[in-house]
Amino acid sequence: MSLKKTLVLAAVLAAAVIYIWRVEIPRTRENEQKGVVFRNIDRDEIKSLGITTSGESFELVNSAPRKTEPDAAGEVDEFSAEVFKSWQLGAVPGSTLDPAVVSSLVSGILKLKLDEPLPKDEVEQDLSAYGLKSPELSIKLRTLDNSYELLFGKLNSYFNQRYFKLGDSEAVYLVPEFLYSAANKKAEDFRDRTPIEFIDSDVEKISIRSKQGEITIQPGEPGEWRITHPIESAASGQAIAGITRTLRNLRAEGFVNDLTELKKYGLEDPEISVEIHFKETAARQPISLAISSVADSADKSQETSYAYIKGLPSIYELSIDPSKGLVKTPAEIREKSLLKFALDSVARVEIEKRDTAKISLVRDGETWTVNQKPGDKAFINQLLTDLSRLEAKDFPADSPSAGLDKPHLKISLHFSGADTQDLTLVVGNAVQKDGSLRFASISKVPYLIAISEEDVKKISPREEVLVPVPPAAEQSPSEQP
Repeated sequence: MSLKKTLVLAAVLAAAVIYIWRVEIPRTRENEQKGVVFRNIDRDEIKSLGITTSGESFELVNSAPRKTEPDAAGEVDEFSAEVFKSWQLGAVPGSTLDPAVVSSLVSGILKLKLDEPLPKDEVEQDLSAYGLKSPELSIKLRTLDNSYELLFGKLNSYFNQRYFKLGDSEAVYLVPEFLYSAANKKAEDFRDRTPIEFIDSDVEKISIRSKQGEITIQPGEPGEWRITHPIESAASGQAIAGITRTLRNLRAEGFVNDLTELKKYGLEDPEISVEIHFKETAARQPISLAISSVADSADKSQETSYAYIKGLPSIYELSIDPSKGLVKTPAEIREKSLLKFALDSVARVEIEKRDTAKISLVRDGETWTVNQKPGDKAFINQLLTDLSRLEAKDFPADSPSAGLDKPHLKISLHFSGADTQDLTLVVGNAVQKDGSLRFASISKVPYLIAISEEDVKKISPREEVLVPVPPAAEQSPSEQP
């Protein structure tokens, strides 16, 4: 293709792009906005929404209304749920609303589109025919500059749309049901029912006080937790996940907006107190949570749990009793998995059992030797698997009879990675007379543990088990039938 043709094509293409950008896109946007009632209002300049239903009247208030500049594309991100966290119930200052529910309502209002009104000569003078004389629902929209009233009447079942009018306007419209459904709720339906929100990586520590005592947990290395009170110990990640999940899943079935009732609901001296402290980088205030259960007045055998979060204006009636997920003893949340390692990271294993010859297992690539003899890879891998799955059955107190100075069994694990610390497991005497548990210690754990006798047998094999069974000698001709 010649240079001239190339330049002509480039000019045509550039002209087409300019035409689409300056003509077609604005025209499409204009067509999309045609009939949208509040197209010139952005979500941030809404001050409040007053809602009146057949049952109650209430107001949703934006505590931080402001003018919003359009972004570079000329549009505003109107319906991101995150921005609705500044909204509260007018009658309950400081209350938090469900951002998704408020977003749905504001979205419905700002996207409300009206088609042609009902023909004026066909509209009844008596608006009660449309349910608009005493509307089933009204919304008072207040912005920084103006106010508007949206009135909803009866449902036209034939069109499955609802009669609607704007304030004093005489025009009557039919509109889809979406906005009516988004607004026709009780005040408490707009409340945030899951008030505790945090991510584990922001937590500095969590303290839980109950009839079991007080326990404090802190995150350590990524994905790991430690108990720091009343003992120092590694904590089970799974157990801690259960606690943090219970906190985040606390859900309110109802609200008591009178804090003078704290004593009535057992929250001045609560059964459970939780303090969540956050790292400085999270820039968050601590969460102080109180939980108690109160017998129902109608049925004393039934109890309802209530919660109060310091600084919030309401008492929460909880959907379930969270005590099982929060009240734990240190033993219940201690890390029970003792020897966590990848099987392919083990370079050498030394097994010393009382009154038995030492066994030395050495990896050489994909093969193993057992005391310098070829090893059975399947049996050795099973031994390593059993070691990696070893769990503490109990955490006994220090005892002079533990017998760890003259152990029943000692296993040393040496790893190929330079960053991986070698591990030593020492197994001593029986904890109980029945011999079901044995005292044990691990090099990286500063306290005694107890493991089952059954597990001890699994991890102390005889040498002949770890080497291949020699093939049966071939029969001599004289031995053949």
